[in-house]
Amino acid sequence: MHSALIIVWEFPPGPGGIGQHAFSLAYAIHRKGIMVDVVTSGDSAAPSEIQQFDDQNRALNISRISNSSLLKYVRRMFACVSIVRRRKPALVILSGKSALWCGLIIRPFLPDGSVVYGFVHGTEINLPSRFARGLTHLSMRKVDRLVCVSNFTKELLKRSVNGLPSVYVLANGLSIALMPDGYSEPLDDIQKKGHPRLLTVGRISPRKGQFRVVRALPYLRTIWPNIHYHIVGIDSQRHELMSLAKSLGVDNLITIHGVLKNREQLYRAYSSADVFVMLSENQSDGDVEGFGIAILEANYFGVPAIGSKGCGIEDAIRDGFNGYLVDGDDAEEIAIVLRNVLSDESMKDRAKEWARMHDWDILVRSLIQEI
Repeated sequence: MHSALIIVWEFPPGPGGIGQHAFSLAYAIHRKGIMVDVVTSGDSAAPSEIQQFDDQNRALNISRISNSSLLKYVRRMFACVSIVRRRKPALVILSGKSALWCGLIIRPFLPDGSVVYGFVHGTEINLPSRFARGLTHLSMRKVDRLVCVSNFTKELLKRSVNGLPSVYVLANGLSIALMPDGYSEPLDDIQKKGHPRLLTVGRISPRKGQFRVVRALPYLRTIWPNIHYHIVGIDSQRHELMSLAKSLGVDNLITIHGVLKNREQLYRAYSSADVFVMLSENQSDGDVEGFGIAILEANYFGVPAIGSKGCGIEDAIRDGFNGYLVDGDDAEEIAIVLRNVLSDESMKDRAKEWARMHDWDILVRSLIQEI
């Protein structure tokens, strides 16, 4: 049996699109009859949550390294080299900045013929630290294939880094086999509050676009007086967001739900929304939206999306099909497309179709064809 090694420092049950991307990818590779080892973070969630998750996913060999250890980088490298020596993987996938660094260390220990893919999401391209940026760019040059999660990420990468190997685009996907049957009981906290109900899933930050939605609410309220904006995710910038909302007089139109207990609750949140909104904004420190996997998750439950132009979301939304792309700072344009979404019942079915077109069981074939 062939084996694969995936190295990633964000992984469920902790939050984050990179982690969910890695988990779905690992599961799809496993479903093709390949043994999968995953080396990842050991403290992305409460210990009991991590243990429960790992127990439920024993099909994957998950090795977790604490990020709080002073020797975390040494322990990471040792764990990766140990697995390489023991398994001799035919396929290695490095996802994200620190994982790419690990690739430099394990390369000499890999068997002849193994293929190393480096997945680039966007945020690791123009890191603010000169040392980290240089090390990451060097690591990118040493893999066999660089895989970008969107055309936006590919173009950003080609503008920023010279001397790269082959660069491909493989858009993010969903592991449909891991999803429920397409319906989840709505959450009362969302379903019974407001119409239309807007939803964003992601850490509250300028990059994820919640601040842009809040700035658009005063105008949107003139058209939909009962509109309500629901936010799910790590709420570390709750105070800043609500201060903005209060200054605009729309704080009563917003509910911040924080991190939900599990993915079942997250799926229920999607099912409760009318429209998913992700007005991501590229940041000057290199923090950019590479794709927006939450858009596909919302689409799976028949929830169309509104996303911003000029970032990886342009690959997550086919304009007019599963949602619309807008200037995230133009409240009038947002209102126009919101009206279009609410009046087009067929878009719900197209959103579901779009999500199923991004099934990892299909997408993964291009990664494993060489082993």
